[in-house]
Amino acid sequence: MEKPRILLDADSFPHSARHLVQKAGRRLNINVIYFANRNIPFEYNSDLFEMRICENEKDAADDMIVNECKENDIVLTRDILLAKRIVEKNYTVINDRGTLFTKDNIPRYLEQREENLMFSELKITSGGKKDAYGKKELHDFACCFDRVMTEHLSKL
Repeated sequence: MEKPRILLDADSFPHSARHLVQKAGRRLNINVIYFANRNIPFEYNSDLFEMRICENEKDAADDMIVNECKENDIVLTRDILLAKRIVEKNYTVINDRGTLFTKDNIPRYLEQREENLMFSELKITSGGKKDAYGKKELHDFACCFDRVMTEHLSKL
């Protein structure tokens, strides 16, 4: 089995989580490929890191990731619809908050997405800062990411 690569849907992924991924990639000698419709700078210069810029069209980065993804790769995204596409291929996908998406839990997340869109269209808000990204979210992501990386590397 090939060494895993990390495929990162980089447009909206938090800087602190991207930094953590780069450190892990460098430490473990694993390729990290950023996908976005604009250049996202790397903290470290290394042949391990690659930036793939896609067209500035809806789902262009998602399509590139789905087409590029292979069996032992790990996809990182905040996009639930992209996560669904990766799960359907039986590949590994996690978000920036430490959720490992599976065939069992993806329907619930899709339902939550639809509810949030409906509330947004009705201009109903929860009043909280649900999208805030702080130490707890980074910690949860780091734990999940480490667990997934360890699992993937143990298959080699």
